[in-house]
Amino acid sequence: MDLLKLLRLAQERLNDGDQDFISKVETLTVLLRSAGVVPYKRSNLNNHVHQQFSSALVIAHEQHTTVDVTTRHQAYYHAFGYSTRIVCYLNEAVKKELLVTQPHLNPNKLYLSEVLLAYLSDDEQFQAALT
Repeated sequence: MDLLKLLRLAQERLNDGDQDFISKVETLTVLLRSAGVVPYKRSNLNNHVHQQFSSALVIAHEQHTTVDVTTRHQAYYHAFGYSTRIVCYLNEAVKKELLVTQPHLNPNKLYLSEVLLAYLSDDEQFQAALT
């Protein structure tokens, strides 16, 4: 699913106040911070951007879809009201292998890694193994 659509859906879900969704977003945000994908410095100031990025990944997981990046131009995201840092977070997630690309098929489709899938899974065995 297109990244802009994921970001829009993510913002709507965050505004709905669904506690299960928010819990997954917070878990993923902590994971992304600990991996160095999103910075921990100034997290009080930029937490909404980090959660927006995390919630887009949670939506992708729930919809069983890829994150389709049609452009990496920061001005494009800014024009739609999203942070220009989203592109940097995507790049870092790919470097840290939390988002995986298959360049021989379509390099613009990013798949959630097994690590992210495990953390976002509702499966009780996965959750028990993580604690």
